[in-house]
Amino acid sequence: MYVRLRWRIAGQVSLADYVYTAAGDGGPPPPPPESPGMSSPAPGSVLAGSSQTFEWTANGAAVTQWQLQIGTTPGGNQLLSRGLDADVLSFTATGLPTDGSTVYVRLRWRIAGQVTTVDYVYTAAGDGGPPPPPPESPGMSSPAPGSVLAGSSQTFEWTANGAAVERWQLQIGTAPGGTQLLSRGLDANVLSFTAAGLPTDGSTVYVRLRWRIAGQVYLADYEYTATTQ
Repeated sequence: MYVRLRWRIAGQVSLADYVYTAAGDGGPPPPPPESPGMSSPAPGSVLAGSSQTFEWTANGAAVTQWQLQIGTTPGGNQLLSRGLDADVLSFTATGLPTDGSTVYVRLRWRIAGQVTTVDYVYTAAGDGGPPPPPPESPGMSSPAPGSVLAGSSQTFEWTANGAAVERWQLQIGTAPGGTQLLSRGLDANVLSFTAAGLPTDGSTVYVRLRWRIAGQVYLADYEYTATTQ
């Protein structure tokens, strides 16, 4: 803010200019240098998943209260709003989105009755579904994807490709990702299954193979054509 003082003495006009800083915009004041703030995860980074531990530091300030807010809009608290004691410097939030959307985090603290706020922006983990399988991952080996099935009964075979698979699931449906014809969980050492009752009308048959490695579920989808014989 610029202030000019003008005065007149014996008809002669003089002036002096001064510069000031306005007192905020009605909201909490900006934090001073080396003020409290978020230390982990790094601002702007991708969150770990639907659960994320947030950590912050007081940087030596005499903080008397914290508040952590997490929302889907700037300054929002749709996902979390939690007040925390001064000695609490971390909090694990759950139920966070996993659709790659923007997550807004606000950290508030009180020092000598004065509340200060800092906002951070993160990206939610993933895209809402299981991650795509890595190269050389487990997958279907027979029948060849896209081929015509043998009949109303068909043996499906797959391979772990050396991966430490803990569990398999075979799903067969009349729609993508469907289980109208079969849904069977199988032990890690089972690498084939004979499905019966398949259609024989030349329709498309959708097969989904799911597997778990170190607690993480992966999937791969395949399409086949039902036989007409």
